[in-house]
Formats: sequence, structure tokens, C-alpha cells
Amino acid sequence: MVQPLVIQVERRDDRMLFAVDWMAAERTVYLDGRDHPSADEAFVQGHSVGRWEGNTLVVDTTNFAEGIYAGIATGARKHLVERFSLTNDGRSVDYSFTWRDPQYLAEPMTGTYRWNYRPDLKPSDVECDLVLASRYVREAR
Repeated sequence: MVQPLVIQVERRDDRMLFAVDWMAAERTVYLDGRDHPSADEAFVQGHSVGRWEGNTLVVDTTNFAEGIYAGIATGARKHLVERFSLTNDGRSVDYSFTWRDPQYLAEPMTGTYRWNYRPDLKPSDVECDLVLASRYVREAR
């Protein structure tokens, strides 16, 4: 969520949808009060539930599939908490995160980023090349 990519956000009554212009990644953040599924269910993007704290969307994500992200191994117990806050002028979103992964991180990793509203940018619509992607995963290890 902090890479300089086009991210399209759609708000619905019971969920937020994030379409990220990278490997056709799509995330759904459920806002209907549901819990995370059992720990034996894993998803590449994890399972995200959210709630509003004033004007800030707080997203809790668990149930990640183990794997390698940008050359870094991640464990199945990874836990991500994100905060999305619209700026006062309505032209940007302040994004912050805390990433815990007891299998691979000695302490939580945190960060902040600002998303700027850029309707002039369009998604590339470049499909993920599975052959190239699998090569990256093999060589990154």
C-alpha cells in the first residue's frame, strides 16, 4: 500500500474495495462487523475487517498466506493494522501501518505515507506474468 502505484478505492455500504495496479491485486475490507475466519484459512492479501474511528478507517488484517513479498519472507501469523485518514482539504489520504510478524520480525515495523488524489493517472492494466513472477520468487530466496 506504500508503493507508488495507482490505487482505486470504492466505498460500498458494507465494504471498501482497493484495486492496486500491481499484479492485479484486489483487497476487500469488510465493514459489516464480521470476525476473521479460522487461522487455517489463508489468503494472499490476507483477510481484512475495518471500522470507522471518526473520519479514520482502521483496518485489521490477518490470515495471510506464507510467502515472499518484495524478496522478504512473511509468516502465516503476520498481522497488519492500517489507518486511512482523509486530509482536511479532501485531496489526500494519510496512511499509516503497523506490521507484526513474530516469525520473521524481532519488533513491529511501522510507517506512514500520503496518498494524493490523482484522477489524471490511470491503471496500467498490465497482467501479471506468472513465469516472470515465479522466477523472481525463486531468485529472491
